[in-house]
Order: sequence, then C-alpha cells, then structure tokens
Amino acid sequence: MSHDHDCNEFRCPPFVPADAPDDFCIPEECCPKQIPTPKFPSPTSCLPEDVLEELEERIRAANQLLLSLALNRRNRAEGAAHIEEEERLREAFEGLLGQCIRVQVAKEGQKRKLQVTGHLCFVGRDFVLLQDEKDKLLIQLEDVCSIKHPKRFIEPLHRQDLIAIDPCLRRAITLDFGATVARSPELIQLFFGLTLKTFLCFLEQDKKRIVVRTQKKNMAGEFVDMDDHVLVFCKGKREMRIRREDISVIRISIFKKRKRRQRRRRRRK
Repeated sequence: MSHDHDCNEFRCPPFVPADAPDDFCIPEECCPKQIPTPKFPSPTSCLPEDVLEELEERIRAANQLLLSLALNRRNRAEGAAHIEEEERLREAFEGLLGQCIRVQVAKEGQKRKLQVTGHLCFVGRDFVLLQDEKDKLLIQLEDVCSIKHPKRFIEPLHRQDLIAIDPCLRRAITLDFGATVARSPELIQLFFGLTLKTFLCFLEQDKKRIVVRTQKKNMAGEFVDMDDHVLVFCKGKREMRIRREDISVIRISIFKKRKRRQRRRRRRK
C-alpha cells in the first residue's frame, strides 16, 4: 500500500540485526545461551491494513469524544475560567524550565504582592517548584499574579521523554509499572500529572523541614500530611494545622541540617 505523505509515528523496523544492542536490561543469567538469528516483528493485527487504519481512526474519534465530555464535566464543576488560567500558567512555566525567574504571588483579595525569585525546577499540575541559593520554594498556581523573565517566553518542547532512557528503567516500567512510577515524582508527573499534595508526601519519607509562609507569619516544622483544605506539620511533639487557602509559599530547607551538623562538630572540637 503506497503512502503519499511521510509518517513520523514510531514503527518497528522490518528487520532487526542479530547484533543489535540490548535496550531492555535483560539479565544474562536468566536466559539460556542463544544462537544469533535475525529477528522479524510479528504483525500487530490480523486485519487488513486499510481496515485496521479505519478502525484506529474510529477509536481515536471515540476517545476524543470521551475526553471532550470529561473536560466539559470538569469545566462545569470547577469553573472553565479557572482551569483555563491554570493551563495558561502551566504552559508559560514549562517554557521557562531551568531559567531564573521572578514570580509575584498574592492570595485572593490581598493587595500586597510577594516577590519570589529562583530557578524554575519543576512544573506540577497545580504548583511550581523554584530553587534559590538556599532552599526550594513551592508556589500554588492559583496564587500566581505574574511571571517576570528577562527574555521572552520559550515555547515548551513536546518531546518524548522515555525514548532515550536507561534500559533497566525501561524494563522496570514495563514489568513493574505501578511500583516504579510511584517511587518517582518525575514519572508520576509524566504519566499522570503531579499535585502539590503528592509532591509533599515524598517529603514525609525524607522528614524534610518546611517553612510555611502566610500573610501574617512564618511557621516551621516537619511535613506530616495534607488534604484539599489543610496542611499538617509538626514541631517536636506539637502538631500544627494551617488552611491551604492561607498558604502563600512553602519553603523546603535543604542545607540547614547539614549546617547544624557542621556547627556541632566545630563546637565539639
């Protein structure tokens, strides 16, 4: 069957050489010695090619319809304007990954805006992560007023992130998808989109110290839990709760524990 246009979709090669490199991290001790032979991919369907293309097109159209219906329900429930604004901000931040930016943050009804500066490290579903010289800073997308950068926004690159990866990681994702993805914030973001609540749960495992900044004061402690409305953290044996709507910035301390250890060593000397 002839094609009048080039197809950029990924397809298996018609012939795989016997000396092709292993990109699936297959343990040698688990497999018997194999005689090098040419490998030929099997057909993906028993249907004729023209019938298969028509069927796939119908499946794509049905999936697009289901996606549109789901988005419409979500828009009615949460407000289309709010969702569109967050998507616009996400796209703007994704075009600035790795850049040093300045973000203006303010809660609803608050006149005074907070300036946050740092290198943009991560863009989640409802938050962004910046890093300054000392700490990491978490900002909720709904609190962002403006983004300042010396250069113009760069269009985000739509790349295939899992093409050139470690063969053992590829094998783990294929054979143990749930456990592998659940251990990595980057993979959760890639497959599902990472929320602020999920990101903070990784801090609980490392017992990271956080500083929560509100309009009135700063509070420090170790992260415990978070739901849609309340952030819970503790300082010693004292447990503290703060409403999510009051949080302006969450600061994650990186070097303070190391500095404390160095000070203790100096004192001992």
